[in-house]
Amino acid sequence: RRPAVRPDIRDIPARCDGTEPAAAAPRATDALVRPGGRLRMGKFDYLIAQRHLTRGQLGEALNEARRRQVSVESVLLEHHGIREADLAAALTLYYRCPYVPLDGRPAVKPELLSGLQRSRLRAARWLPIKRVDDVVTVAVDDPHDVLRIDAIGALLQPAKVTLVVALGGRILR
Repeated sequence: RRPAVRPDIRDIPARCDGTEPAAAAPRATDALVRPGGRLRMGKFDYLIAQRHLTRGQLGEALNEARRRQVSVESVLLEHHGIREADLAAALTLYYRCPYVPLDGRPAVKPELLSGLQRSRLRAARWLPIKRVDDVVTVAVDDPHDVLRIDAIGALLQPAKVTLVVALGGRILR
């Protein structure tokens, strides 16, 4: 008796007429899976899941930001019609810390900036925005940057640091 030969699934057309089906619309559950089985959300997956943006538009925004040497967030706000509230929700979900809009010129008390070099703050894109007792709230554009966060903690010792996310351009302003 000869063993049955199973056809390779890749050789079978997706439809009876031999055409491929159209790609399905992205869903909120379409996230990357880490090797441990945990879901990993991308920075702008919320915008895609809420259908404010397509993956193609995100790719265009990434290319435009790289070409113009500006942040992707600024391109999304200015050229793709993304509302700041939606971008804030995406950043809050991704970084797991609150978003601060930093509209206008924030009232930063001079004692928060004493002993800190403005050039260092601008280069690292972070800004202490308030102090309550021994806790300093710091606005930063990338709370996942471990080296930068460690440097902030070392500079502000012995105070404890609480991070909030803000747009890099607004921190620089």
